[in-house]
Amino acid sequence: MKNFKEYFINLQESVSDIAWHYSDNPYQILKSNKFGLSSEIGPDITKSGKPFYLSLSRSKSGSYSNNPRGIIFKLDGTKLNHKYKGFAIDYWANSGFRHRSEGKSEMEDRITSSNPEIPNARKYILEVIAWADEHSKSNIYSFYQQKVELLCKKLNIPFIFYNSYEDFIKNKNPHNSVEDVVDFSKIEKLDPYKTPRSFRKHDMDRVKYLLNFLLNLKDPEHNYDRYDSNIVIGSYYDNYIRRSYDKTSIYAKSLLAKTMKKFKLKNIDDLFKLRFRQINELTRYEQDIKSINYKLNQYIKDLNSNVDKTFDDFYYDLKYFLGDDYQSVSKLYKMKNPQGIKEVFEKYENILKSKIDDILKTSMNIHLNPIEKKRINPPLNDVQI
Repeated sequence: MKNFKEYFINLQESVSDIAWHYSDNPYQILKSNKFGLSSEIGPDITKSGKPFYLSLSRSKSGSYSNNPRGIIFKLDGTKLNHKYKGFAIDYWANSGFRHRSEGKSEMEDRITSSNPEIPNARKYILEVIAWADEHSKSNIYSFYQQKVELLCKKLNIPFIFYNSYEDFIKNKNPHNSVEDVVDFSKIEKLDPYKTPRSFRKHDMDRVKYLLNFLLNLKDPEHNYDRYDSNIVIGSYYDNYIRRSYDKTSIYAKSLLAKTMKKFKLKNIDDLFKLRFRQINELTRYEQDIKSINYKLNQYIKDLNSNVDKTFDDFYYDLKYFLGDDYQSVSKLYKMKNPQGIKEVFEKYENILKSKIDDILKTSMNIHLNPIEKKRINPPLNDVQI
């Protein structure tokens, strides 16, 4: 019974012996020898305790694999299990929304990691498999597939090409080269398949803005209203970093990993929640300091001008700002002692300033200029093998 229990636990914490991984950027994986990982946020959150993950499939016929780009990695799950922990998950199991591809189950295996990359990717790759895009009149993706094929041959990684996705599923009519199936002379090379688009200046600004918030707790535009919406800030991360594997995004994720480690956080969601709470506290404390100074000036002005007011006129304001010390201010007000009132207000102003300093000390103070210096993936026609 004990052996069966251990077997069952190991089965739950591992990926299948053969695993499949679809990527939008297989050429870069092969060239860099690294898998870029996605990060857990929102519906991707699991109890793994790791912020990043590599999505795999136990079946090569998973709904995500039927893609016109037509390149997939066949991986050695046994080797991956030696180095990483994994588990099975149906991505859409807890959602009323089903995948666009006929509602099929993802049958997903997921490897989790504390780092945004898995190094030595090539040692886990058994084969790189591609197929002709029968739905495309020009078959423009074949130019990119051929680049992947040439790189595989240079790296001694098996490359297999099929006439169609259906042939791939059935292991029917495999070929060793794209040229065995595709007649390139009949294809006009107007729009070659590209890697994920290079970052425009707008994208880079969004990345730097988001990192300034999550790492340094700064907003160069001083637009604090935006922090009232987790969805807006979260969408920046989702659009520009989360599922991107270019060098800039990987660099950004590595900085976030350092931040999560410092705060002992398990995932990006917790980091977002921490920063939202802190920025709202900062905003409130700063506003309270302004209000305290305004009230102090008002009280001193009234005392000096002998305005006929009682302390009760200010009771609720003072109760909010000063707590039980409002009674001390009441006595000082009746004694017409402006200096004493000022000392009480300054005490609470200093308390708020101390809270602000404590929050600002959580800033990572990481210099973000290296992001701009990171080389982004060039267009494919500029890549040399």
